Amino acid sequence: EKITAINDAVRFAAAQAMGVPVDSQLPIPLAGDITAAFELFYTGRSPSSDVVRSLDSLAREAQQLGGEIESWRFLFLALCISPGWQIP
Repeated sequence: EKITAINDAVRFAAAQAMGVPVDSQLPIPLAGDITAAFELFYTGRSPSSDVVRSLDSLAREAQQLGGEIESWRFLFLALCISPGWQIP
C-alpha cells in the first residue's frame, strides 16, 4: 500500500508492465498490459481470461473515479494484496 501511494512508483511499475517508458500521463491498462502486470507478480504464470476481465473492470472503475493513474494504482493494489504473488 505504501508503494502504490507514490505516483512515481505506480508509473514505474506501469512502465515495467508495458515494456516502454511512460511520461506523466499513463494510458488506461489494456488486456495485454493487465496480463503483463499480473506476470510481474506471478512469475511464469498467466492470468485466466476471467481474472483479466475482473482486473480490467476494476481498472476501468478506478479510472472513472480518479483518472488513468488510479486505474494502474488499483490494478497493482489488487495484485499486491493477493497472497499468492512472489518477487522474482
